[in-house]
Amino acid sequence: MNSLHDLLKESTQLYGNFLDLEYKKYDAVIKADTAALDDAVSKEQAYYLKMRGTEQKRERLIETMGFKDKTLKEIIELSDDKQKQLLSDAYNELNKLITEVKKINRMCRTLIEVRL
Repeated sequence: MNSLHDLLKESTQLYGNFLDLEYKKYDAVIKADTAALDDAVSKEQAYYLKMRGTEQKRERLIETMGFKDKTLKEIIELSDDKQKQLLSDAYNELNKLITEVKKINRMCRTLIEVRL
């Protein structure tokens, strides 16, 4: 299960970088800096592709492990105690980042709607 842990850590790093970009996008919207906003949006597309690729790797790995119809939480619960803690910590860190990305994304969307 180390490879699942590694994949979760890879996803965490990707979402951390994406979160930084989302904050830059938010700042660009506040400052009405269209050049910075265009740059952020174009970089955002690359992140979406990377996220999709990571998601596909996770799906393949989980299928290979024999957990095709299981959620990450279910897989963590089925793990031995040592792996359970490692996977749980990585999952929680990733989940926290995803929640923050969703929050800043909603803030950006609201700000853009107000500006329009």
